[in-house]
Amino acid sequence: MYAPHINSEIDVQIASARVEYNPLFVDRITKIAAVDVKSEELKQATLELYEEGVDAAQNAASASMNKKSVMKLMVYLASPVIVLPFKHNGKLENEAWVVKLGDLLVNTNDKILEPNLPKDLENQDIYDINLKNIKVSYYKSI
Repeated sequence: MYAPHINSEIDVQIASARVEYNPLFVDRITKIAAVDVKSEELKQATLELYEEGVDAAQNAASASMNKKSVMKLMVYLASPVIVLPFKHNGKLENEAWVVKLGDLLVNTNDKILEPNLPKDLENQDIYDINLKNIKVSYYKSI
């Protein structure tokens, strides 16, 4: 579709990821990542940097919302698959729940992409969002 009024186009496709929950791994990572910060100056400096980042992001979002722009968005995220074993010994031969969270499709509504958008469409949703293929399965062995 030729549309010179569209300023930008984003097309994202992400393949499915499989995540296996292992509490031993989570516990070890938590212990490794645990950092005890005792310096109040460091805590305050970190908080100030965080607040500055939030302010900058809010200002940038506000500025971009005030600018007239038409973007065509096409996003497809394949469903992540989560494996939840009954026994937490790290072996895949155990009984398990396998949860497929669903494929996500987000596209800009075609009516919004028209060059001369009618006034009655200006307040409509500009994205079509679709979530499909959600599934929960039980397996005696993986």
